[in-house]
Amino acid sequence: MSGCTLIGSVTSGSGVVVDSETDNYINNANIELYCTRNTGFHSTEHLRTIDKTSNNNGNFSFSSSDVTMCDTVYIHASKEGYIETSSLHVGYGGSCCDSIPKKMYLTKNSDANIVSIRSLCSTNLRSYPMSEINKPIRSEEMRVFYNEYRVQYSDFIEAIKFAKTSREIDYVKECHCDSLKFRFDNITEEGFKILASSKINAQTHNKVINYCDSGT
Repeated sequence: MSGCTLIGSVTSGSGVVVDSETDNYINNANIELYCTRNTGFHSTEHLRTIDKTSNNNGNFSFSSSDVTMCDTVYIHASKEGYIETSSLHVGYGGSCCDSIPKKMYLTKNSDANIVSIRSLCSTNLRSYPMSEINKPIRSEEMRVFYNEYRVQYSDFIEAIKFAKTSREIDYVKECHCDSLKFRFDNITEEGFKILASSKINAQTHNKVINYCDSGT
């Protein structure tokens, strides 16, 4: 048809597959592109699936013909002995894209636990450096402070499920122990009432103390 172009919003592009822990290039990884086109309100159509293999430098590319008419592409990397890092840690992005990602991460199976633990390291919370430990918390910050303890305690409980090796246990301790102890020590009686619905109290905090002291 005159004046019509069969081009979607996705353009050609290239990227590289790397190891999430070492940033080393990963060759012979499979990169799958799943192309969809918008066909209406919340409606899509699958156009094609294309597989590429990363070269010796971890590079891959998709041409204009690969992504013709694609409005969205879902891209996954895989290789035997590895797991896609984004399935372990949201910080490494998802699979849905409107462009070809510049970098895709894979994690060795042996490193999967440490990446999962890192994802539970409460990076969304305020961090308290050692210089701040034991300083009083202003009353207007208290409710936020109680919620931060609740969130971090929940992350801590999940993290210790993954920690098996001494390296993984040490990472949990480094991430959680000082800040959890600091937060707990600043919870008032009113705070414990607020946290009661989450079943958080001195008895549950003993799990933190025991783990931080012994790793079990």
